[in-house]
Amino acid sequence: KKILFNFPMISFVIPAYNEEKEISKCLNSLTKQKTKKKFEIILVDNNSTDKTKKIALRYKKKLKLRIITEKIKGRGRARYRGFKEVKTDFILSDLSPDINLVTKTSFSSTR
Repeated sequence: KKILFNFPMISFVIPAYNEEKEISKCLNSLTKQKTKKKFEIILVDNNSTDKTKKIALRYKKKLKLRIITEKIKGRGRARYRGFKEVKTDFILSDLSPDINLVTKTSFSSTR
C-alpha cells in the first residue's frame, strides 16, 4: 500500500559555485513544475565570482526563492548551510538543471 506523505511544503537546496551557465536551466525547470505542493528554493551561493547570484535574482518574482551566501568554500559546506536555513520537513538537494522531481515523484512510500 502506498502512503502519500503530507508534507505541507518541500525545500529544494541548491548549492551553487560559479554556475552562471547552468543556474537558469535549473531555476527555469522549477518554474515549470505543475504541482499543488508548496515548495521553496534555497540557493546557496558559495561565494561565486561569476554572475550566478545576479542570474538567480531574476527568479525571485517567479519562485519562492531565498538566496543565501556561504563564504566558506565547498559544496558540502554550502549544502549544510542551506539545510540549516530550511524550515520544512522534506528536503531535496543536488538538483540537475533538467529537474522534474515534483511532477514525476509522488512522494509516496511502500510501508
